[in-house]
Formats: sequence, structure tokens, C-alpha cells
Amino acid sequence: MRYRYLYSFFYVFLLAACEGESYDASYKPYFENEAKDLGKAGNELESDFITFADEINEVDWLILKTTGYEPDEYAEREDISRLLELLDTVYSEDKRMIANRTVQTAKMLEENQLHFDLKAFLEGFAEIPSEGSMTVFGSYCQHYFNLRSNDLSHAQVINYMVSGRREINPN
Repeated sequence: MRYRYLYSFFYVFLLAACEGESYDASYKPYFENEAKDLGKAGNELESDFITFADEINEVDWLILKTTGYEPDEYAEREDISRLLELLDTVYSEDKRMIANRTVQTAKMLEENQLHFDLKAFLEGFAEIPSEGSMTVFGSYCQHYFNLRSNDLSHAQVINYMVSGRREINPN
């Protein structure tokens, strides 16, 4: 009961520190786009999860699911591949699970009309310190979503998570 006021104060503080982030209504990731001819990758894209049995690699699936671009046409494909490899060494989940959690987070943000940028998201998560041990990517994704859904920008959330969750910088 006594923590109720502390939580209320923290929530009000979060709202006061927030800056608005515009939402681009024309942005539509793959999961909201019209179905398109994707050849053998089509079956994997019907699900929100990629499994070991799927014939598409994690990078291509992640690009298709979150950006709507064909992987070969996506200019930052190599950067996404490099970032996914890096995250695989930092977090306890493997690349497929990181890709799955990223798509889930992108979908939740989109459903709440919050912008998602794949490269910025992965770069931000690469900055979060592991504090000497493997960390759980899925937990950070949930924490990221919770903060973003309280009107914090991507930069504010990443700065908060990188700083060891000590302060929220309004810049």
C-alpha cells in the first residue's frame, strides 16, 4: 500500500519526462502488409515465430517480418546480420530466439502505434551492458516495450537501459 504512492510518482515522472514521438501512419511492416509472393519464404512468414525447421535464415526472416523489404533489396542487410551475430554472443538466447523476440516487440509497438526501426532497435540492444553475465533478451524486450508504451522515445529507453536503469534522460 505504501508503495502505491511511490509508483504513482514514478509514473507521473515518466510522463513528465517524455517527449512526443510522431507516428507515421504510412509505415506498414510485413505483418500488416498485403500478402506478397515470397517464394519458399512464404510459409515461414505466416507464423510469428521462426523455428529450426524453417528453411529461411534468421536475418532474412527478420527483415521480411519487420520491414516488408525483400532481404536482397534491404540496404542494411549486412548491418542487421552483424548485429544479430553480436547479440547472439551477448544474450542467452540464440539468433532465432532473438529474431522471434524482435518481431514480437515490433508487432506490439505497431499495435500501439509506436514507431519501430529494426537497425536502431538492434544497435540499442547491443549497447546494453551485460554486467559480466549473459542476459535474457526477451526480458529486455518486454522492459523496452513497457517503457515505450509510456510514451518514451527509443533513444530515451535505450539510454535508460544502458545507464543501468538509474535515470531517464529527456533528450
